[in-house]
Amino acid sequence: MAILQTSDFPNDNAPTRLLREGRIRRIAAGIYTDDVNTPLEAVVAREWKTIVGTIVPGAVVTDRSAFDLRPVDGALYVSHPRVREIRLPGLTVYPNGRNEPAEPTDTPMGGNVFGASEQRAMLDNMRVSRVRAGKSSRTLSRSELHDRIVLLASSRNGDQLARMQQAVDALAERRGNQEDAKGIRAFFEAARGERPTVKSESKAMRAAQSQIRYDQRQLEAFETVVHGLSNISPRLLYAHTQGSKQKLLPFFEAYFSNFIEGTEFTIEEAASIALDNRMPEDRPADAHDIAGTFRIVNDVSEMSIVIDTADEFIEALKRRHSAVMEGRPNKRPGQFKLRANRAGLTEFVAPDEVEGTLRAGWGILEGLDDPFARAVFTMFFVSAVHPFDDGNGRAARIMMNGELVREGHSRILVPTILRNDYLSALVRATEHDNIHGLVTVLGHAQKWAYAMPFQDMAAATAALVETNAMVPSVDAERNGLKLELSGASTIPTEDAPPDYAVRCRAAAVSAREAAAAAGSSESFVP
Repeated sequence: MAILQTSDFPNDNAPTRLLREGRIRRIAAGIYTDDVNTPLEAVVAREWKTIVGTIVPGAVVTDRSAFDLRPVDGALYVSHPRVREIRLPGLTVYPNGRNEPAEPTDTPMGGNVFGASEQRAMLDNMRVSRVRAGKSSRTLSRSELHDRIVLLASSRNGDQLARMQQAVDALAERRGNQEDAKGIRAFFEAARGERPTVKSESKAMRAAQSQIRYDQRQLEAFETVVHGLSNISPRLLYAHTQGSKQKLLPFFEAYFSNFIEGTEFTIEEAASIALDNRMPEDRPADAHDIAGTFRIVNDVSEMSIVIDTADEFIEALKRRHSAVMEGRPNKRPGQFKLRANRAGLTEFVAPDEVEGTLRAGWGILEGLDDPFARAVFTMFFVSAVHPFDDGNGRAARIMMNGELVREGHSRILVPTILRNDYLSALVRATEHDNIHGLVTVLGHAQKWAYAMPFQDMAAATAALVETNAMVPSVDAERNGLKLELSGASTIPTEDAPPDYAVRCRAAAVSAREAAAAAGSSESFVP
Protein backbone atom coordinates (compact mmCIF):
# COMPACT_ATOMS: atom_id res chain seq x y z
CA MET A 1 0.00 0.00 0.00
CA ALA A 2 1.42 3.37 -0.99
CA ILE A 3 0.83 7.11 -0.94
CA LEU A 4 0.85 8.47 -4.50
CA GLN A 5 1.04 11.94 -5.99
CA THR A 6 0.19 13.15 -9.46
CA SER A 7 3.78 12.75 -10.71
CA ASP A 8 3.65 9.02 -9.91
CA PHE A 9 1.10 8.37 -12.67
CA PRO A 10 1.97 7.85 -16.38
CA ASN A 11 -0.26 10.73 -17.51
CA ASP A 12 -2.66 13.38 -16.21
CA ASN A 13 -5.75 11.29 -16.98
CA ALA A 14 -4.63 8.23 -15.03
CA PRO A 15 -5.77 9.42 -11.56
CA THR A 16 -9.27 10.21 -12.81
CA ARG A 17 -9.58 6.81 -14.48
CA LEU A 18 -8.24 4.89 -11.46
CA LEU A 19 -10.55 6.82 -9.13
CA ARG A 20 -13.52 5.92 -11.30
CA GLU A 21 -12.47 2.27 -11.31
CA GLY A 22 -12.11 2.27 -7.52
CA ARG A 23 -8.43 1.36 -7.63
CA ILE A 24 -7.23 4.45 -5.78
CA ARG A 25 -8.75 7.05 -3.44
CA ARG A 26 -8.06 10.75 -3.07
CA ILE A 27 -6.69 12.01 0.26
CA ALA A 28 -6.02 15.64 -0.68
CA ALA A 29 -5.34 17.67 -3.81
CA GLY A 30 -2.76 15.66 -5.78
CA ILE A 31 -2.41 13.01 -3.03
CA TYR A 32 -3.85 9.50 -3.40
CA THR A 33 -3.65 6.05 -1.87
CA ASP A 34 -4.00 2.63 -3.45
CA ASP A 35 -5.32 1.25 -0.13
CA VAL A 36 -9.01 1.05 -1.02
CA ASN A 37 -10.19 -0.84 2.06
CA THR A 38 -8.82 0.94 5.13
CA PRO A 39 -10.78 4.02 6.31
CA LEU A 40 -9.03 7.16 5.07
CA GLU A 41 -8.65 8.46 8.64
CA ALA A 42 -6.66 5.33 9.47
CA VAL A 43 -4.56 5.69 6.31
CA VAL A 44 -3.69 9.27 7.27
CA ALA A 45 -2.89 8.25 10.85
CA ARG A 46 -0.53 5.59 9.51
CA GLU A 47 1.08 7.61 6.70
CA TRP A 48 0.92 11.18 8.00
CA LYS A 49 4.67 11.77 7.71
CA THR A 50 4.73 10.88 4.01
CA ILE A 51 1.57 12.90 3.31
CA VAL A 52 2.72 15.98 5.21
CA GLY A 53 6.21 15.77 3.73
CA THR A 54 4.69 15.68 0.25
CA ILE A 55 2.42 18.68 0.73
CA VAL A 56 4.83 20.81 2.82
CA PRO A 57 8.31 19.33 2.18
CA GLY A 58 10.89 20.07 4.85
CA ALA A 59 8.25 20.90 7.48
CA VAL A 60 9.42 20.78 11.10
CA VAL A 61 7.00 19.41 13.69
CA THR A 62 7.14 22.05 16.41
CA ASP A 63 5.15 24.50 18.54
CA ARG A 64 2.33 22.65 20.37
CA SER A 65 3.30 19.37 18.66
CA ALA A 66 7.02 19.66 19.43
CA PHE A 67 7.18 17.50 22.55
CA ASP A 68 4.97 14.66 21.31
CA LEU A 69 6.23 14.80 17.68
CA ARG A 70 2.96 13.37 16.42
CA PRO A 71 -0.62 14.47 15.80
CA VAL A 72 -2.70 14.89 18.97
CA ASP A 73 -6.49 15.23 18.92
CA GLY A 74 -6.48 15.45 15.12
CA ALA A 75 -4.06 18.40 14.94
CA LEU A 76 -0.41 18.79 13.92
CA TYR A 77 1.55 22.04 14.14
CA VAL A 78 4.55 22.51 11.84
CA SER A 79 6.99 25.21 10.85
CA HIS A 80 6.78 25.92 7.09
CA PRO A 81 6.36 29.04 4.89
CA ARG A 82 2.88 27.94 3.89
CA VAL A 83 0.16 29.88 5.70
CA ARG A 84 -3.07 28.05 4.86
CA GLU A 85 -4.01 25.03 6.99
CA ILE A 86 -4.17 21.59 5.41
CA ARG A 87 -7.32 19.55 6.01
CA LEU A 88 -6.94 15.79 5.69
CA PRO A 89 -9.30 12.98 6.75
CA GLY A 90 -8.99 12.91 10.54
CA LEU A 91 -6.12 15.40 10.66
CA THR A 92 -5.60 19.15 10.23
CA VAL A 93 -2.06 20.42 9.72
CA TYR A 94 -1.30 23.99 10.81
CA PRO A 95 1.81 25.54 9.17
CA ASN A 96 3.09 28.72 10.86
CA GLY A 97 4.04 30.66 7.73
CA ARG A 98 7.65 31.03 8.92
CA ASN A 99 10.74 30.34 6.87
CA GLU A 100 12.54 28.49 9.66
CA PRO A 101 13.96 25.30 8.12
CA ALA A 102 15.23 22.35 10.06
CA GLU A 103 18.17 23.00 12.35
CA PRO A 104 21.17 20.61 12.36
CA THR A 105 19.98 19.32 15.73
CA ASP A 106 16.41 18.61 14.55
CA THR A 107 15.58 14.96 13.88
CA PRO A 108 14.67 13.53 10.44
CA MET A 109 11.41 11.63 10.91
CA GLY A 110 11.14 10.20 7.40
CA GLY A 111 8.89 11.37 4.59
CA ASN A 112 10.77 14.71 4.33
CA VAL A 113 9.49 15.79 7.77
CA PHE A 114 11.66 16.79 10.73
CA GLY A 115 11.04 16.79 14.46
CA ALA A 116 12.07 19.74 16.58
CA SER A 117 14.92 19.13 19.02
CA GLU A 118 14.17 19.61 22.71
CA GLN A 119 15.90 22.99 22.71
CA ARG A 120 13.92 24.14 19.70
CA ALA A 121 10.70 22.80 21.22
CA MET A 122 11.20 24.95 24.30
CA LEU A 123 12.26 28.08 22.43
CA ASP A 124 9.45 27.85 19.87
CA ASN A 125 6.93 27.47 22.67
CA MET A 126 8.19 30.60 24.41
CA ARG A 127 6.27 32.51 21.72
CA VAL A 128 2.88 33.62 22.97
CA SER A 129 -0.05 32.78 20.70
CA ARG A 130 -3.76 33.44 20.94
CA VAL A 131 -6.48 30.90 21.58
CA ARG A 132 -8.87 30.93 18.65
CA ALA A 133 -12.51 29.93 18.92
CA GLY A 134 -12.80 26.15 19.08
CA LYS A 135 -9.05 25.63 18.69
CA SER A 136 -6.03 25.34 20.93
CA SER A 137 -3.40 28.06 20.84
CA ARG A 138 -0.61 27.41 18.37
CA THR A 139 1.98 27.23 21.15
CA LEU A 140 1.70 25.82 24.65
CA SER A 141 0.37 28.07 27.38
CA ARG A 142 2.87 28.99 30.08
CA SER A 143 1.24 26.48 32.41
CA GLU A 144 1.53 23.71 29.80
CA LEU A 145 5.15 24.62 29.06
CA HIS A 146 5.93 24.56 32.78
CA ASP A 147 4.41 21.07 32.97
CA ARG A 148 6.75 19.91 30.21
CA ILE A 149 9.81 21.50 31.80
CA VAL A 150 9.04 19.89 35.17
CA LEU A 151 8.78 16.54 33.39
CA LEU A 152 12.15 17.10 31.69
CA ALA A 153 13.77 18.30 34.90
CA SER A 154 12.55 15.25 36.83
CA SER A 155 13.82 12.77 34.23
CA ARG A 156 17.39 14.10 33.79
CA ASN A 157 20.41 14.34 36.06
CA GLY A 158 22.37 17.53 36.67
CA ASP A 159 24.90 16.99 33.86
CA GLN A 160 22.15 16.24 31.33
CA LEU A 161 20.21 19.36 32.31
CA ALA A 162 23.37 21.49 32.03
CA ARG A 163 23.99 20.19 28.51
CA MET A 164 20.37 20.84 27.60
CA GLN A 165 20.62 24.44 28.78
CA GLN A 166 23.82 24.89 26.80
CA ALA A 167 22.02 23.64 23.69
CA VAL A 168 19.16 26.09 24.36
CA ASP A 169 21.63 28.98 24.75
CA ALA A 170 23.49 28.06 21.55
CA LEU A 171 20.32 27.84 19.45
CA ALA A 172 18.95 31.06 20.95
CA GLU A 173 22.16 32.89 20.08
CA ARG A 174 21.98 31.73 16.46
CA ARG A 175 18.34 32.82 16.23
CA GLY A 176 18.70 36.03 18.20
CA ASN A 177 16.23 35.25 21.02
CA GLN A 178 18.57 35.10 24.01
CA GLU A 179 15.87 36.49 26.33
CA ASP A 180 13.78 33.38 25.74
CA ALA A 181 16.78 31.23 26.70
CA LYS A 182 17.05 33.17 29.98
CA GLY A 183 13.38 32.50 30.62
CA ILE A 184 13.86 28.77 30.06
CA ARG A 185 16.80 28.78 32.47
CA ALA A 186 14.57 30.38 35.11
CA PHE A 187 11.86 27.77 34.51
CA PHE A 188 14.34 24.92 35.01
CA GLU A 189 15.65 26.50 38.19
CA ALA A 190 12.06 26.75 39.44
CA ALA A 191 11.44 23.10 38.48
CA ARG A 192 14.42 22.12 40.64
CA GLY A 193 13.10 24.14 43.56
CA GLU A 194 15.87 26.73 43.22
CA ARG A 195 13.70 29.69 42.21
CA PRO A 196 10.41 29.85 44.16
CA THR A 197 9.65 33.34 42.80
CA VAL A 198 8.59 32.10 39.35
CA LYS A 199 4.80 32.45 39.21
CA SER A 200 2.96 29.59 37.59
CA GLU A 201 -0.52 28.12 37.27
CA SER A 202 1.05 24.69 36.68
CA LYS A 203 0.36 22.28 39.54
CA ALA A 204 3.55 20.43 38.68
CA MET A 205 5.65 23.59 38.81
CA ARG A 206 4.14 24.76 42.09
CA ALA A 207 4.75 21.35 43.60
CA ALA A 208 8.34 21.35 42.35
CA GLN A 209 8.96 24.81 43.78
CA SER A 210 7.67 23.68 47.17
CA GLN A 211 9.80 20.50 46.90
CA ILE A 212 6.72 18.25 46.83
CA ARG A 213 7.51 16.08 43.85
CA TYR A 214 5.01 14.01 41.94
CA ASP A 215 4.90 11.96 38.75
CA GLN A 216 3.62 14.25 36.01
CA ARG A 217 2.99 11.38 33.57
CA GLN A 218 0.82 9.61 36.12
CA LEU A 219 -1.08 12.80 36.83
CA GLU A 220 -1.92 13.13 33.13
CA ALA A 221 -3.05 9.48 33.10
CA PHE A 222 -5.20 10.08 36.19
CA GLU A 223 -6.96 13.00 34.52
CA THR A 224 -7.64 10.91 31.40
CA VAL A 225 -9.07 8.06 33.48
CA VAL A 226 -11.27 10.40 35.54
CA HIS A 227 -12.64 11.89 32.33
CA GLY A 228 -13.64 8.38 31.23
CA LEU A 229 -15.18 7.55 34.58
CA SER A 230 -17.18 10.77 34.71
CA ASN A 231 -19.20 9.52 31.73
CA ILE A 232 -20.36 6.18 33.16
CA SER A 233 -23.94 5.79 34.35
CA PRO A 234 -24.47 5.56 38.13
CA ARG A 235 -25.95 2.25 39.27
CA LEU A 236 -28.30 1.28 42.10
CA LEU A 237 -26.50 -1.23 44.28
CA TYR A 238 -27.26 -0.59 47.95
CA ALA A 239 -25.53 -2.86 50.44
CA HIS A 240 -27.92 -1.84 53.22
CA THR A 241 -30.84 -3.59 51.47
CA GLN A 242 -29.16 -6.97 51.87
CA GLY A 243 -29.29 -7.36 55.67
CA SER A 244 -27.89 -10.56 57.10
CA LYS A 245 -27.49 -12.01 53.63
CA GLN A 246 -24.09 -10.29 53.47
CA LYS A 247 -22.82 -11.33 56.90
CA LEU A 248 -19.80 -13.22 55.57
CA LEU A 249 -19.00 -10.81 52.74
CA PRO A 250 -15.98 -9.27 54.54
CA PHE A 251 -14.49 -12.73 55.04
CA PHE A 252 -14.72 -13.51 51.35
CA GLU A 253 -13.41 -10.05 50.52
CA ALA A 254 -10.27 -10.81 52.55
CA TYR A 255 -10.07 -14.33 51.13
CA PHE A 256 -10.25 -13.39 47.44
CA SER A 257 -8.11 -10.26 47.80
CA ASN A 258 -5.28 -12.39 49.16
CA PHE A 259 -5.88 -15.21 46.69
CA ILE A 260 -5.31 -12.76 43.82
CA GLU A 261 -1.86 -11.99 45.24
CA GLY A 262 -0.88 -15.67 45.58
CA THR A 263 -1.75 -16.20 49.25
CA GLU A 264 -3.77 -19.35 48.65
CA PHE A 265 -5.67 -21.24 51.32
CA THR A 266 -8.76 -23.41 51.10
CA ILE A 267 -11.91 -21.68 52.31
CA GLU A 268 -11.91 -23.91 55.39
CA GLU A 269 -8.31 -22.99 56.22
CA ALA A 270 -8.94 -19.28 55.69
CA ALA A 271 -12.10 -19.40 57.82
CA SER A 272 -10.18 -21.04 60.64
CA ILE A 273 -7.61 -18.22 60.47
CA ALA A 274 -9.95 -15.25 60.08
CA LEU A 275 -13.03 -16.36 62.01
CA ASP A 276 -11.50 -18.62 64.68
CA ASN A 277 -8.08 -16.95 65.00
CA ARG A 278 -6.21 -20.23 64.53
CA MET A 279 -2.80 -19.58 62.99
CA PRO A 280 -1.13 -22.49 61.14
CA GLU A 281 2.45 -23.03 62.28
CA ASP A 282 3.74 -23.77 58.78
CA ARG A 283 2.53 -20.51 57.14
CA PRO A 284 2.38 -17.80 59.81
CA ALA A 285 3.09 -14.83 57.48
CA ASP A 286 0.46 -15.90 54.95
CA ALA A 287 -2.03 -16.45 57.76
CA HIS A 288 -1.39 -12.97 59.13
CA ASP A 289 -2.11 -11.57 55.64
CA ILE A 290 -5.57 -13.13 55.77
CA ALA A 291 -6.19 -12.16 59.40
CA GLY A 292 -4.97 -8.58 58.96
CA THR A 293 -7.01 -7.99 55.83
CA PHE A 294 -10.11 -9.44 57.44
CA ARG A 295 -9.74 -7.33 60.58
CA ILE A 296 -9.75 -4.15 58.48
CA VAL A 297 -12.55 -5.00 56.05
CA ASN A 298 -14.72 -6.43 58.84
CA ASP A 299 -14.48 -3.21 60.85
CA VAL A 300 -17.44 -1.13 59.69
CA SER A 301 -16.20 1.93 61.60
CA GLU A 302 -12.88 1.80 59.77
CA MET A 303 -14.42 1.11 56.37
CA SER A 304 -17.02 3.86 56.83
CA ILE A 305 -14.74 6.69 57.90
CA VAL A 306 -15.26 9.93 56.02
CA ILE A 307 -12.08 11.05 54.30
CA ASP A 308 -12.11 14.78 53.64
CA THR A 309 -8.46 15.61 52.99
CA ALA A 310 -5.38 14.20 51.32
CA ASP A 311 -3.76 13.88 54.75
CA GLU A 312 -6.66 11.73 55.96
CA PHE A 313 -6.48 9.61 52.81
CA ILE A 314 -2.76 8.95 53.25
CA GLU A 315 -3.22 8.18 56.95
CA ALA A 316 -6.00 5.68 56.17
CA LEU A 317 -3.93 4.07 53.40
CA LYS A 318 -0.94 3.60 55.69
CA ARG A 319 -3.07 2.35 58.59
CA ARG A 320 -4.85 -0.22 56.45
CA HIS A 321 -1.65 -1.38 54.79
CA SER A 322 -0.02 -1.78 58.20
CA ALA A 323 -2.84 -4.09 59.29
CA VAL A 324 -2.62 -6.23 56.15
CA MET A 325 1.18 -6.62 56.31
CA GLU A 326 1.59 -6.88 60.09
CA GLY A 327 2.94 -10.41 59.74
CA ARG A 328 5.72 -9.31 57.41
CA PRO A 329 7.86 -6.73 59.28
CA ASN A 330 10.56 -6.93 56.60
CA LYS A 331 8.03 -5.37 54.17
CA ARG A 332 7.83 -2.22 56.32
CA PRO A 333 4.06 -2.23 57.06
CA GLY A 334 2.45 1.19 56.75
CA GLN A 335 5.61 2.86 55.40
CA PHE A 336 6.11 4.10 51.87
CA LYS A 337 8.74 2.39 49.75
CA LEU A 338 12.37 3.47 49.72
CA ARG A 339 13.29 1.63 46.53
CA ALA A 340 11.72 1.74 43.08
CA ASN A 341 9.43 -1.17 42.18
CA ARG A 342 8.04 -2.50 38.94
CA ALA A 343 5.93 -5.33 37.54
CA GLY A 344 6.94 -6.62 34.12
CA LEU A 345 7.31 -3.58 31.87
CA THR A 346 5.33 -1.34 34.22
CA GLU A 347 7.55 1.00 36.24
CA PHE A 348 5.73 2.55 39.16
CA VAL A 349 6.12 5.97 40.73
CA ALA A 350 9.58 6.77 42.12
CA PRO A 351 9.87 6.69 45.94
CA ASP A 352 10.47 10.44 46.26
CA GLU A 353 7.31 11.13 44.24
CA VAL A 354 4.93 8.75 46.03
CA GLU A 355 3.37 11.14 48.52
CA GLY A 356 3.07 14.00 46.04
CA THR A 357 1.46 11.72 43.44
CA LEU A 358 -1.01 10.33 45.99
CA ARG A 359 -1.96 13.87 46.98
CA ALA A 360 -2.41 14.83 43.34
CA GLY A 361 -4.53 11.71 42.77
CA TRP A 362 -6.68 12.58 45.77
CA GLY A 363 -7.26 16.05 44.34
CA ILE A 364 -8.44 14.54 41.06
CA LEU A 365 -10.63 11.99 42.88
CA GLU A 366 -12.56 14.88 44.41
CA GLY A 367 -13.95 15.66 40.95
CA LEU A 368 -16.00 12.42 40.97
CA ASP A 369 -19.36 12.09 42.77
CA ASP A 370 -20.60 8.60 41.85
CA PRO A 371 -19.46 6.06 44.51
CA PHE A 372 -18.66 3.34 41.97
CA ALA A 373 -16.59 5.72 39.83
CA ARG A 374 -14.76 6.98 42.93
CA ALA A 375 -14.10 3.40 44.03
CA VAL A 376 -12.67 2.36 40.65
CA PHE A 377 -10.46 5.43 40.42
CA THR A 378 -9.22 5.03 44.00
CA MET A 379 -8.16 1.45 43.37
CA PHE A 380 -6.59 2.42 40.03
CA PHE A 381 -4.52 5.33 41.23
CA VAL A 382 -3.23 3.61 44.39
CA SER A 383 -2.25 0.62 42.22
CA ALA A 384 -0.59 2.89 39.66
CA VAL A 385 1.46 4.63 42.36
CA HIS A 386 2.38 1.33 44.09
CA PRO A 387 3.42 3.20 47.24
CA PHE A 388 4.60 0.22 49.33
CA ASP A 389 7.20 -2.52 49.02
CA ASP A 390 4.44 -5.16 48.98
CA GLY A 391 0.71 -5.44 49.61
CA ASN A 392 -0.19 -2.67 47.18
CA GLY A 393 -3.04 -4.53 45.48
CA ARG A 394 -4.71 -5.46 48.75
CA ALA A 395 -4.36 -1.92 50.09
CA ALA A 396 -5.78 -0.50 46.86
CA ARG A 397 -8.82 -2.79 46.98
CA ILE A 398 -9.47 -1.92 50.63
CA MET A 399 -9.40 1.78 49.74
CA MET A 400 -11.75 1.02 46.82
CA ASN A 401 -14.32 -0.69 49.00
CA GLY A 402 -14.01 2.01 51.63
CA GLU A 403 -15.46 4.42 49.06
CA LEU A 404 -18.43 2.07 48.56
CA VAL A 405 -19.12 1.14 52.18
CA ARG A 406 -19.06 4.78 53.23
CA GLU A 407 -21.84 5.55 50.76
CA GLY A 408 -23.95 2.47 51.54
CA HIS A 409 -23.05 0.50 48.41
CA SER A 410 -22.24 -3.14 47.85
CA ARG A 411 -18.56 -3.93 47.92
CA ILE A 412 -16.58 -5.25 44.97
CA LEU A 413 -15.13 -8.75 45.33
CA VAL A 414 -12.85 -10.15 42.63
CA PRO A 415 -13.24 -13.95 42.68
CA THR A 416 -10.64 -16.35 41.36
CA ILE A 417 -12.25 -16.75 37.95
CA LEU A 418 -11.90 -13.00 37.27
CA ARG A 419 -8.27 -12.74 38.39
CA ASN A 420 -6.71 -12.59 34.91
CA ASP A 421 -9.44 -10.34 33.53
CA TYR A 422 -9.00 -7.97 36.46
CA LEU A 423 -5.20 -7.84 36.26
CA SER A 424 -5.23 -7.42 32.46
CA ALA A 425 -7.75 -4.60 32.70
CA LEU A 426 -5.64 -2.96 35.39
CA VAL A 427 -2.56 -3.11 33.16
CA ARG A 428 -4.50 -1.54 30.27
CA ALA A 429 -5.71 1.22 32.56
CA THR A 430 -2.23 1.81 33.99
CA GLU A 431 -0.23 1.67 30.75
CA HIS A 432 -2.76 2.90 28.19
CA ASP A 433 -5.19 5.06 30.21
CA ASN A 434 -8.02 2.74 29.04
CA ILE A 435 -10.42 2.41 31.96
CA HIS A 436 -13.33 0.74 30.14
CA GLY A 437 -12.16 -2.84 30.71
CA LEU A 438 -11.68 -2.22 34.42
CA VAL A 439 -15.15 -0.68 34.70
CA THR A 440 -16.64 -3.75 33.02
CA VAL A 441 -14.79 -6.29 35.17
CA LEU A 442 -15.37 -4.49 38.47
CA GLY A 443 -18.99 -3.74 37.62
CA HIS A 444 -19.64 -7.43 37.00
CA ALA A 445 -17.77 -8.36 40.17
CA GLN A 446 -19.90 -5.93 42.19
CA LYS A 447 -23.15 -7.33 40.81
CA TRP A 448 -21.96 -10.85 41.60
CA ALA A 449 -21.03 -9.91 45.18
CA TYR A 450 -24.35 -8.12 45.65
CA ALA A 451 -26.32 -11.19 44.62
CA MET A 452 -24.32 -13.81 46.54
CA PRO A 453 -25.88 -15.54 49.59
CA PHE A 454 -23.18 -14.73 52.10
CA GLN A 455 -25.43 -15.39 55.12
CA ASP A 456 -23.69 -18.63 56.11
CA MET A 457 -20.73 -20.71 54.97
CA ALA A 458 -22.75 -23.59 53.51
CA ALA A 459 -24.91 -21.35 51.31
CA ALA A 460 -21.90 -19.26 50.27
CA THR A 461 -19.76 -22.29 49.38
CA ALA A 462 -22.53 -23.81 47.30
CA ALA A 463 -23.05 -20.51 45.45
CA LEU A 464 -19.32 -20.21 44.75
CA VAL A 465 -19.47 -23.54 42.92
CA GLU A 466 -22.72 -22.65 41.15
CA THR A 467 -21.35 -19.35 39.85
CA ASN A 468 -17.90 -20.74 38.85
CA ALA A 469 -16.26 -18.23 41.21
CA MET A 470 -13.47 -20.62 42.31
CA VAL A 471 -12.46 -21.79 38.84
CA PRO A 472 -8.91 -20.65 37.98
CA SER A 473 -8.84 -18.08 35.17
CA VAL A 474 -6.79 -20.31 32.86
CA ASP A 475 -9.22 -23.23 33.24
CA ALA A 476 -12.18 -20.91 32.73
CA GLU A 477 -10.73 -19.59 29.47
CA ARG A 478 -9.91 -23.11 28.29
CA ASN A 479 -13.42 -24.39 29.00
CA GLY A 480 -15.40 -21.30 28.08
CA LEU A 481 -16.67 -20.70 31.63
CA LYS A 482 -17.78 -17.32 32.94
CA LEU A 483 -18.70 -15.87 36.31
CA GLU A 484 -22.43 -16.44 36.63
CA LEU A 485 -24.76 -14.22 38.63
CA SER A 486 -26.66 -15.92 41.42
CA GLY A 487 -30.16 -14.48 41.92
CA ALA A 488 -29.69 -12.10 39.00
CA SER A 489 -33.35 -11.10 39.05
CA THR A 490 -32.76 -9.35 42.39
CA ILE A 491 -30.11 -7.01 40.98
CA PRO A 492 -31.40 -3.50 40.23
CA THR A 493 -30.22 -2.35 36.81
CA GLU A 494 -31.98 0.96 36.30
CA ASP A 495 -30.05 4.19 36.19
CA ALA A 496 -29.93 6.28 39.31
CA PRO A 497 -32.63 8.91 39.96
CA PRO A 498 -31.79 12.62 40.23
CA ASP A 499 -31.58 12.47 44.04
CA TYR A 500 -29.30 9.42 43.85
CA ALA A 501 -26.32 10.91 45.71
CA VAL A 502 -28.53 12.26 48.49
CA ARG A 503 -30.19 8.87 48.97
CA CYS A 504 -26.83 7.10 49.02
CA ARG A 505 -25.42 9.37 51.68
CA ALA A 506 -28.57 9.13 53.79
CA ALA A 507 -28.41 5.33 53.60
CA ALA A 508 -24.73 5.33 54.54
CA VAL A 509 -25.33 7.63 57.52
CA SER A 510 -28.18 5.39 58.69
CA ALA A 511 -25.94 2.34 58.47
CA ARG A 512 -23.17 4.01 60.44
CA GLU A 513 -25.60 5.27 63.10
CA ALA A 514 -27.10 1.80 63.42
CA ALA A 515 -23.63 0.31 63.85
CA ALA A 516 -22.70 2.89 66.47
CA ALA A 517 -25.96 2.32 68.38
CA ALA A 518 -25.28 -1.41 68.43
CA GLY A 519 -21.72 -0.79 69.60
CA SER A 520 -20.44 -2.87 66.72
CA SER A 521 -17.11 -1.56 65.56
CA GLU A 522 -15.53 -4.96 64.95
CA SER A 523 -18.16 -6.73 62.87
CA PHE A 524 -19.79 -6.17 59.54
CA VAL A 525 -22.95 -4.09 59.52
CA PRO A 526 -24.50 -3.81 56.04
